[in-house]
Amino acid sequence: MKAKTKIIALFVVCLMVVGSIYSFNVSAYGYGAYCQGIDWADGNDRYKWINDSQNALASLRCSQVTMGKYNTGSGALDALKYCEVFIVHTHGSQTTVAYRESNGSTSDMTTGMINGLPTNALSNLKFAVYGTCSAGMGGSGATNIVNSTANKGAKVVIGFLDLTYVSQVNQYLYDFLKSLGENRNTYQKAMNDGVYWAKFWNWGNAGGTDKPYTRGDLSRTYFN
Repeated sequence: MKAKTKIIALFVVCLMVVGSIYSFNVSAYGYGAYCQGIDWADGNDRYKWINDSQNALASLRCSQVTMGKYNTGSGALDALKYCEVFIVHTHGSQTTVAYRESNGSTSDMTTGMINGLPTNALSNLKFAVYGTCSAGMGGSGATNIVNSTANKGAKVVIGFLDLTYVSQVNQYLYDFLKSLGENRNTYQKAMNDGVYWAKFWNWGNAGGTDKPYTRGDLSRTYFN
């Protein structure tokens, strides 16, 4: 009986240790949705799409939604690893996603940082949208943010080939999420809806949202 009791106790302790490691790794983001509209000194409101998209984000049924205006490049990389949904509206380039802290310090999440992750490190990521300039520049043969993210296991990744404008990206993200989450359309239909309304509310100027570069099966819905 004593030996059996010791084995059971050891098993319980092992479960507690494993559970604590698991909780430590995911507690900050909870395999949920991670939404950022980074606040920059230019005064443009890149957070607006988050305020407007509360119903659509709730429709995605993630375990939790983390929202913010500030972060660091390394903090964003952690979020990317542990989330189902990753959406950011900020400055960027072909190889960088730019972040700003509340104290004004800046840093980037880079293709090098993503490429350095283990194989399939982003397999929990259902989709990512980079509302930045040039995240998909160069397309399939290039080193860019979209390719780096998809190559580590993300299911669907959306970025843009060239410059993007703040107002249009805000509108695009709102209508993309409404179409994808509330109306349960495919990724492709949601992207088309995002472009349509970005143009509609900006005098026919899509602001770069009509030039996407994507990876993944856009004929699927978020829910299948």
